[in-house]
Amino acid sequence: MAQKRQLQNGDTTWVVRWRDESGKQHSKSHRSWADAKRHEAGVRLDRKAPEAPLRVDDWIDAWLDRQQSSTRHGTHRQQLSTVDKWIRPTFGGHQVRNVKRADVQAWVTKELVPNLAPSTVRTVVSNLAAIMNAAVDDELIAASPVVRLALPIVERKDLDIPPPAQLDAVRVELPENLRAVFDVMRWAGLRLGEATGLTVDVIDFDRLELDIRRQLLSDPTRIGPVKSRTVTRRRVPITETLAATLSDHLDQFRTCRLDGVDLVFTTTRSCSPLTGVSWGRAWRPARDAAGLPDDFTAHDLRHCWTARTVAAGLPVPIVARFLGHSDGGSLVAKRYSHLMPDSTDQLREMLEEFEAGTV
Repeated sequence: MAQKRQLQNGDTTWVVRWRDESGKQHSKSHRSWADAKRHEAGVRLDRKAPEAPLRVDDWIDAWLDRQQSSTRHGTHRQQLSTVDKWIRPTFGGHQVRNVKRADVQAWVTKELVPNLAPSTVRTVVSNLAAIMNAAVDDELIAASPVVRLALPIVERKDLDIPPPAQLDAVRVELPENLRAVFDVMRWAGLRLGEATGLTVDVIDFDRLELDIRRQLLSDPTRIGPVKSRTVTRRRVPITETLAATLSDHLDQFRTCRLDGVDLVFTTTRSCSPLTGVSWGRAWRPARDAAGLPDDFTAHDLRHCWTARTVAAGLPVPIVARFLGHSDGGSLVAKRYSHLMPDSTDQLREMLEEFEAGTV
């Protein structure tokens, strides 16, 4: 245990004492309590260290096994891809306890920054941080080397909402059986997986609502819970027009039975679930034909819905609830605050009423 010592000159030091394998006692003084604790942890880990030092590759395997049981399927697949492509090639052969902060910074500077977008760099680094933090928790290392790194700044681009006529043009270019998928993302703000995973039983034609509680997952294709762990179900209002579109779609196209429920949207040839791959094959030509940029994705239709509801004055917490966010609206407020109606005149009128004593 680190012990505090007061020197004659008034300075304070922290002393760590320990015995080696032969029983000989050692001690070392540190200027700060934090340095002493790190040294103490290192001594404790050295005593526990296995005869064959643990390689990063082996520790990653153990970490991924744990993640599989506690992480969403899609997230776990992304972790596997990130680890195999960017982390194992550089650090896999290292001993876990020999990875230093300087090594991590060099990897970021030389390997990640020249090849990846700033946001992706941060995602890859966060995966390595999680791996090393787990090693700290398991007392394999005293402290994580993934700290105090110089990372690229992520510059958020302004949301460019296409005019309605351009979005209408995209819809026209899509195959008939996919137009209603486009509509539920555009007019109900659903994620792609929620749209392709829409089932007949969640459409309430009387109340004009969608009861969103599932999504379509891939590899293997199956029905699963929605993305959010805390907002596992939400009811999203729809217009009579969208309800009529969904009704017409069900009259015209067959449904697909999967995991005990009937999927609304399917492929026309085999009447199989509409996966993200199948959607992408139809989406990209339609998007290009309408003149939208290459980086405009199906998820941007959700951004369009959010931007228009915020601009129309719908309270941010309500917008967030319909989106399935669990943060009470902080993300929506941060991303779309510039679209909120100007309330300056409303505040001025309110203050004038206060002064006049009319309220």
